[in-house]
Amino acid sequence: MMGGTTVGDLIEAGLIRPPLRLEREYKGVQVTATVRPDGKVEFDRQAYDSLSTAAGMARKSVVGAPAGREYPQTNGWIFWMYADEAAGELREIDHLRQSYLTQKKSKIVPMA
Repeated sequence: MMGGTTVGDLIEAGLIRPPLRLEREYKGVQVTATVRPDGKVEFDRQAYDSLSTAAGMARKSVVGAPAGREYPQTNGWIFWMYADEAAGELREIDHLRQSYLTQKKSKIVPMA
């Protein structure tokens, strides 16, 4: 988790309203996942604690696992896309994380 931000943080901040469908075309195969209300990411009827684990499992379902690993190491924040209705396009879920971090930064008031 980069910056310690979790899917749960984004749900709490109101940036994600579960269930949120995530998708990605990976090597010509459409893979989908769902952000659940508990902050877990469900892929192929299995719940994962992070976007990255779910993304790694999605990639594994297409290309298999590399030697010595359960699944390909994957940054879920940039792997998964969501439908940004305001923009009318698919965006990396990292876009929401960046919004969250910006929001969080603006709430931090420096000590005088």
